[in-house]
Amino acid sequence: MRRINAITTALAIAFLLSQVAPDNWTDRLHFAGIPWGAFIIAGLCFVLLVQLLLKPGAISLGLLGGFAALIVTAIWGYLRGNIETYSLKFFAADIFCFGALLAGYCMTCARSKENTARLVSRLTVIVSIVIVATYIGLFAGLVTTAIDIEGRTVTSSIFNAISILLVLLPWAAVSTHQSAASGGWRTFFVFATAAATGLLSATRSITISVVVAACLYLILKRKRFGAMFLLRLAGGAGVLLLLAIWGLPLIGTLVFDRLNNTQISDEARTEELSTLWPQINGDLVAGQGMGSRFVSNIVVDQSPLASAPHIGIATFLMKGGILLFLGYVVLPLFVAVFVLFSPNFAETQRGAAASVVMFIVLSCLSGGWSPLPLFAYGLAISSMTPERLRRPSLTLRLANLPEGAYQRSLPRVS
Repeated sequence: MRRINAITTALAIAFLLSQVAPDNWTDRLHFAGIPWGAFIIAGLCFVLLVQLLLKPGAISLGLLGGFAALIVTAIWGYLRGNIETYSLKFFAADIFCFGALLAGYCMTCARSKENTARLVSRLTVIVSIVIVATYIGLFAGLVTTAIDIEGRTVTSSIFNAISILLVLLPWAAVSTHQSAASGGWRTFFVFATAAATGLLSATRSITISVVVAACLYLILKRKRFGAMFLLRLAGGAGVLLLLAIWGLPLIGTLVFDRLNNTQISDEARTEELSTLWPQINGDLVAGQGMGSRFVSNIVVDQSPLASAPHIGIATFLMKGGILLFLGYVVLPLFVAVFVLFSPNFAETQRGAAASVVMFIVLSCLSGGWSPLPLFAYGLAISSMTPERLRRPSLTLRLANLPEGAYQRSLPRVS
């Protein structure tokens, strides 16, 4: 079992790295037009399926429901003619995204919650290192980007990387498997990386999400306001302040200007939702299936068609209708809030619940329907739920009876 866990960990890290490669390397990570990440996630799903079959009782109703949702929405999208209308490329992309969510969900079903927490801590450190390395390459001229907006220093790969980092941020920060010697530094490193990315990219959603993650971290640590924790908190706040003082003169105050001048009614993504609604309100029951697209006011790659709105939480409603939205947005959020504020759950479970809240916050601001954040979302949904109690077999129960109890339990024959 340890060998299989090592294989799934390696595949999860490989999947992460395939999605956060620099922009000018992206074309190399394709085979016959298919991204390597799709092959890696397929291999991960296969190994996880083997692991689930070897672990009695690991296949839960939630997992079966997820596979049923994928199959139904895929068949429905095919019957609606989404492939003929919009091409196989976008149909496969939606399958890839939802498959990543299920792969994340399977990880915790196949492994223990403690192993999953260690994996989450490792993934956040790796993705933070990738973000820092990408920025170094960008400033050194080794990495190129198609995003050319004055005052904003960012690449598409950084946006991909920061999405999973933000979702996993509070969970990784409170992981009980971080040692006392390195846990504080890891927490500071991942938070500082996320905050610095928000400043350098002048992205409002990242800046707001970092603040939300910090608030969730304080909620999770509310019973540990000791001297050491307060010292680390003050140190972290001081370093973030120094980053802001150093960074703002360099990049200007664009991110704060954008926040200050934000008018929700005038936002392009808000207008996009109002454009989306008339196109899907007749399909609220069953949705439009995988591969569906809509006419958006935000033109990307010279095409007005989009596979998902920028406020990605609405994509569940678009692809699978009201049932998928209730099952993957409303219900997880309700359970997450309950677990987050309940002292009866382990810290790792409450951290996973905080990550569920983070995904919904992030996808309500911008993005969400992409493989990395959905993979993290699947990890968090499965990890925040309590372990199922498995009833021991009859043989095991008899073996644990005290000496002589087995004979006394037999019916007497007169």
